[in-house]
Amino acid sequence: MLLSGDKKQVPMMRQSRDFLYLKGPSFQAVNLEFYDAAMLIFLPDKDSTLAAFVDSLTPESWTALTGQFSKKPGSLEMPRFEMKQERESKHILEKLGVSLPFSSFATFVPMVGRPEGAILKRLLEGGSIKVDETGAEITSYAIATGVLGGICGNCAAPEPFRMIVDRPFFFAVVDTRTNETLFMGTVVEP
Repeated sequence: MLLSGDKKQVPMMRQSRDFLYLKGPSFQAVNLEFYDAAMLIFLPDKDSTLAAFVDSLTPESWTALTGQFSKKPGSLEMPRFEMKQERESKHILEKLGVSLPFSSFATFVPMVGRPEGAILKRLLEGGSIKVDETGAEITSYAIATGVLGGICGNCAAPEPFRMIVDRPFFFAVVDTRTNETLFMGTVVEP
């Protein structure tokens, strides 16, 4: 279902196994671990909205959320999706006081190997993410999927969850070595 309430048929990926899962007060989420990264998918409940979820995020709540996932059996259905973004970033650096690289004082002679050097006129920043059954590819950095293992012989089996990502959702890609968030976005139309 789209934000407008209209329905759209899209190919869905399906998998049943143990996931890192979190049931929040108005959402459910999975943490899909890859080689050195994880993709976190947050699906607002049907009686909530994506905007309400995004508005609730603060640096403190984000840190708390990412530490609450626990292993649980379940099934996940979600659409394949791909996103690309590019933006001019020169003005952001200039607001931070970094203007020297864009002036005639920075000629980059050693980098370009020409006596007259070069002047930096623009700075573009971009990225893309593609998610399908084979895993996630972020710009030119490919990440292979992995499976989490583990057995608890004396534990009662938890009730399996079911998460069908059939409406707008929020996602983030996190570097699991540094815990830095690499990419955040919303998918409103896969």
